[in-house]
Amino acid sequence: MDDDGTTGGSGPVRVSDVEERGRWNPTAAAIDRDRRRVVVRLRSLAPDATDERQRSVLDRLDRLVERGVVGDLDVGVWGRRVPEDATTRPERRLYDEWERWAGTEGSRLTPAFRRCEVGSMLTDECRRVIEFPVLCFAVYERGSIVAVYPHTGERGTVSVHDGLERLERMDPLDDRVAVEDARPVSPGSSSRSRSNRFADER
Repeated sequence: MDDDGTTGGSGPVRVSDVEERGRWNPTAAAIDRDRRRVVVRLRSLAPDATDERQRSVLDRLDRLVERGVVGDLDVGVWGRRVPEDATTRPERRLYDEWERWAGTEGSRLTPAFRRCEVGSMLTDECRRVIEFPVLCFAVYERGSIVAVYPHTGERGTVSVHDGLERLERMDPLDDRVAVEDARPVSPGSSSRSRSNRFADER
């Protein structure tokens, strides 16, 4: 592992595990922007105690895909932290995108994400880093972020569990059929209206 702790490894949930379960979606080239998309990031080398929680969240998201509530599920694994100055790295770009969303919503990503200084195991130098939570996800509709979990707002922290519950209360997408009752989505529903529901619940 690098001294900044950003490489993957043989943690509880590995990239190979994600690929094997058919969720790995490393490029956005084939993304249908009219579908609801959920982008999940799991922290590698997380404590063993979080393994069950990570897998439970992935299983619940899989069921939302089966129901047609989520159209695209992009699950990836990243390290514990990323240097603040590593502005071109994919994980840093994704973090910046989520942080911009929080700023426009009057929310913040801390304390789940935190900025701090760490010392190098190879030198006496310290560097500024951004530390990631063991699990987080963002919801996109029509290519735009409508929610990031966890985040903190005026009413306190909105957790990953809160985000999952909100998704589970939503109807299937317009062009999909719910698995459990095989009934088409009622006419008049739209991705726009569901995006507003996220805004109302934040």
